[in-house]
Amino acid sequence: MSETQTQVFDVELVEQELIEVQLSSIDLIPRKSNLNELEDITLTTPQNGDILFYDGEYWINKPLEEIESEIPNFIYNESPTKINSKRFQVANAFRIGTLRVIFNGLKEKNITIINSTTFELPIDSIISDTIETSYIKQV
Repeated sequence: MSETQTQVFDVELVEQELIEVQLSSIDLIPRKSNLNELEDITLTTPQNGDILFYDGEYWINKPLEEIESEIPNFIYNESPTKINSKRFQVANAFRIGTLRVIFNGLKEKNITIINSTTFELPIDSIISDTIETSYIKQV
């Protein structure tokens, strides 16, 4: 004799609404097989021990010995002095093209350079905003 087992399931019917999503375009980031294929990197006869160095326009490879004298001129995570709700001043004159402004954790791309120590944000800042700068000092 075989024994028959019975299982009981509770089934709950739920009304579902389907949402149609249309993707009109998909932005794909092309994969690169090496650094030289990137637009802002220029590699010239790379050697073991080279590092990438940003010259204000491009990332270039250089031996560490060539840039060791530059290291004291790198300023990271400096809080600039607020002049008004948009305008700020850093402690040192920076090289053109090297100023990076982080506004509330995100890189701000639309800054206006007033002079070698002063920049302006595209929007007003408030007290709770966090603004940090990184740059290479002029020597």
